[in-house]
Amino acid sequence: MKKALALVLSACVALSLLAGCGGPSGNTPGGTGGSQGNTPGGNDQVFNIKFECVLNEASYWYQLGVKMSEMLEERTNGRIKMECYANAQLAGGNQQKGLENVINNVVQVDCRSSMLWQVMDDKLGIWAIPFFYESTDVILNDLEFGEGGQAYAAAMENLGLKLMGLVEYGPRPIATNKPLTSYDDIQGMKIRVASVPLHLDGLTAIGANPMAMNWSEMYTGLQQGTVDGMEAPYQVMIDNTVYDVCKYYYDCDWVMDPGVVTVNAGFYNSLPDDLRQIFDEVFEECRAWEIQEFQAANASAKERLEKEFGCAINPMTDADREKFITAMRPVFDAYEAAVGSEYLNLFRK
Repeated sequence: MKKALALVLSACVALSLLAGCGGPSGNTPGGTGGSQGNTPGGNDQVFNIKFECVLNEASYWYQLGVKMSEMLEERTNGRIKMECYANAQLAGGNQQKGLENVINNVVQVDCRSSMLWQVMDDKLGIWAIPFFYESTDVILNDLEFGEGGQAYAAAMENLGLKLMGLVEYGPRPIATNKPLTSYDDIQGMKIRVASVPLHLDGLTAIGANPMAMNWSEMYTGLQQGTVDGMEAPYQVMIDNTVYDVCKYYYDCDWVMDPGVVTVNAGFYNSLPDDLRQIFDEVFEECRAWEIQEFQAANASAKERLEKEFGCAINPMTDADREKFITAMRPVFDAYEAAVGSEYLNLFRK
């Protein structure tokens, strides 16, 4: 009996020691790895998180992540450590998986074009409507001054995400490997786009032949003639050396699509109040920095493409713009039917 009792007591002591060893480390609430104190949310808790964007390491989106990471670690005394990944690396370049990663808290902070979110909810494609906005400034102000931004944030909340804000991505011209100077020239051209309904339908409506293709395959597709062109901001053309395979640029600003920064709501809500405040402040500072830097760089990139890389930049005439808008009318109407006129009217300027 004494021997049995001794064994039971020894087992209890061992279990107690194991439990004690498990207290200071493990997974933080929301699934982020890190070390914890004796109580969740204690001031010694460390949040190890991931940031991912779909653009490469030269992009301002990736630099935004790096800047946030450095500032967060410094201002929280190491309580928030953020690793940054470019080129949708954690999603293997798969756009759908990238969306799912931030929803499922595999990635905590995500930056990608608003257009890519349309596959999750039609309402989230609102800023990607072709020929709908006059400038990106109008869109960037939506979250600060418009009811539209609040409605968009609510749609994100339904996916379990916190909408942090919008960042600049610039108006999007169309780059081609054959001359493109007018509405008529684009008829039948094979243009690479992401697999986004608004863009696939929009290019079809104006007579082009949209080719859904992963970003990682785009450059080779242009080299081999699988596609005749692609669309992206001028700075992105520079970052990805598109000028080597596309010498013609149609300055039509067909889409004003911004970047959307989202945070997994489970992670965000698990932050202690002091860390959440720092997180918000750091993002707003980095957001303002990205917008200013990108806008300056995008204007410079347009000039560089022409003067430094010998590309032809062809402006769109007012008459052609009217042709594009007229051709897009069925796409506008179909989108309005999908999201409702009440929602769409929040974004009309």
